[in-house]
Amino acid sequence: MRLRSCGQMTSSPVPWNMIDCESEASIEKIARRAGTTRAAVYRRYKNKTDLLVHAVTHMRERAESSLGPWETMSLREITQLYRRTETIEILLSYTRLLARLIGSVCDHPEIMAAYNASYLEPRRVLFGKILERAKADGTLRSAADVDIIMDMFIGAMIARLLLRSRPGDVEEMRGYIDRLFAQLFAEPRR
Repeated sequence: MRLRSCGQMTSSPVPWNMIDCESEASIEKIARRAGTTRAAVYRRYKNKTDLLVHAVTHMRERAESSLGPWETMSLREITQLYRRTETIEILLSYTRLLARLIGSVCDHPEIMAAYNASYLEPRRVLFGKILERAKADGTLRSAADVDIIMDMFIGAMIARLLLRSRPGDVEEMRGYIDRLFAQLFAEPRR
């Protein structure tokens, strides 16, 4: 499990780029790759699961700080946000961690629970509000099922990032996002 690309552990509570996970990595191996000692890792985290839970929580904080205030955005602004190179790079960088999260559900449900509580559910709530506003202002058809749209969006993104071959670059992923938004959020017929 790589904690920092430069091989050093940060002074922040959780190194955000702890995304190159190996499920069998020991705390000793994690510490060695982070350029620190096993004891230093254990001073911060109870065990490897605790370390991953903290990384997941920090992932949300980093994404939120770079993506902006969702609560005030329109559907068009969200579309533009997902098209940004920085946003796509964040999505691509979290692909391996997301794969590990999904793979950990049976053995370590607390990791997925942390991801749900700290990242996914807050995003769903905000995205749901954006979709409800879009229905109210006519940008989205009034009969649209917000929960189904969110599940379709999340499912499509997971399928593209994890189940099919990984996008080769930012432009390929941007093209996919454009097609996805066009399908999910087509202008309502008048």
